Parts: sequence; structure tokens; C-alpha cells
Amino acid sequence: MIMEPGEILREYNASKYKSKQLTILADLNLCTKEEIQQVLEQQGVVFRRSGSNKKNQTPEKKEENTRMKKSVNEIPEYVRKLVETEIHLKEKEIELQEKEVNKKKEILKELQDYLAS
Repeated sequence: MIMEPGEILREYNASKYKSKQLTILADLNLCTKEEIQQVLEQQGVVFRRSGSNKKNQTPEKKEENTRMKKSVNEIPEYVRKLVETEIHLKEKEIELQEKEVNKKKEILKELQDYLAS
């Protein structure tokens, strides 16, 4: 896995097309969809295990699904890698900012304790 479980969950939750996002996340993390599902299940996501409802799809929905498959498959590998790298960099930036905020909170707490005494 390249991405952290929290990143995977965030990307999955932000996606409009959950099934397609599983494939995208699997590609980005160089693993299978099943491995991504396991990570998501560990994060609390529940997947339906029963048969799919494709029989009940409208022609418009089928066309939309076909269009989505084509568009996902048309994304070049180098673009996927670039996006993966950018996501990773942003996550690192967030981590650093969170550490900075925690340090400032500690300093503030110390200052409050000092002023209270």
C-alpha cells in the first residue's frame, strides 16, 4: 500500500462513483480492489455482499456507467502517478501543520499554567 488507510477512506468517501473509486485506489496503491475493500472495512465502511442490482438499472444509468469506465481507463498511468504523488505531498503537509498546531497548543497550555500559578 502506498496510501495511508485514512487517505484511502477520505478519497473513497469523497468519490461520487464508489465502485470506480475502488479500482482507482487499487491502481494507485498497486494492489487489488479486494485489498482496498479490506482497508475500508477496517475503517468502518460496510459493503453489500449480495448480488448487484444491475438488472434493475435504467438505460441512462447503464450508459453513465459505460461512460465512467471509459473515462477511468483513459487516464494515463503517469497522470495517476502524478496525482498519487500530489496526494502524498499534501498529506505530509497536513501532518507537519498538525504537529505545529500541537506544539503551539502545548506552549499555550504551559503559558496558561504559568499564569494560573
